[in-house]
Amino acid sequence: MTFMDYMVSAITLGIQDSGNPYTLSMVLCFLTFLALVGDTPRHIALAGKFTAGTVFLLTFFLTWGLWLEHPAVNRIIHFLSLGVAVFLLTIGYLLFQHWRLDKTQSAKQWLPLFLREGRPAGSLREETAEKKVGIIFFSVILGVATVLIVSLWPRNQNIYIFYYLLSTRRNVLLATLFFVLYSLAFTLLLAAVWGMIFYLRHCAKLRNDLLNVISWVRISSSAIFIAVGMGLIYLFIAT
Repeated sequence: MTFMDYMVSAITLGIQDSGNPYTLSMVLCFLTFLALVGDTPRHIALAGKFTAGTVFLLTFFLTWGLWLEHPAVNRIIHFLSLGVAVFLLTIGYLLFQHWRLDKTQSAKQWLPLFLREGRPAGSLREETAEKKVGIIFFSVILGVATVLIVSLWPRNQNIYIFYYLLSTRRNVLLATLFFVLYSLAFTLLLAAVWGMIFYLRHCAKLRNDLLNVISWVRISSSAIFIAVGMGLIYLFIAT
């Protein structure tokens, strides 16, 4: 195999391995996190950088070592995925309730922070160190949970083949580049959601257009959260 064959394979495998229910569940958790802390572009940037960075680093080191597949570790992560499923089902139910009550005009519409108008000029206050630390801390925890829960999904057998090929070639630089590209491709979905939220925060027109269809967005989001939550419970029972 040529150098380019390895690089293209790394990107392809990373994208393939990121497309599973566990990854989608953690992307939804990340979206919920941004809905609670994304009141400023700086907070969205902090949350995205530290979450995606943690996912990238852990994916790189864990894929290189492939040591996470110990039965005891898998069992712990297996029950952690059940907690994520319950969380998603709860969020989905709450979104559905907001949508249903909004239809009867009996509840005030709730909006994610990144869809709300920015603070007026002159009212900006310095962010406290505690708030920054809190966003960074929960971002890192979310990134760690992403990698741990995703490890439950059956790993593509091709990654083992390439791991063996790279080991036999004893080319450290090639192996490093391979797993770096694999890890970058693995974070693509998370980075896409982060970029979308960041763009929404900066684009007033798009934000206003989304607000006009917020009822449809809420019920659709409710269906996605509930569907993924139920899917995770099924996977928990089936495995």
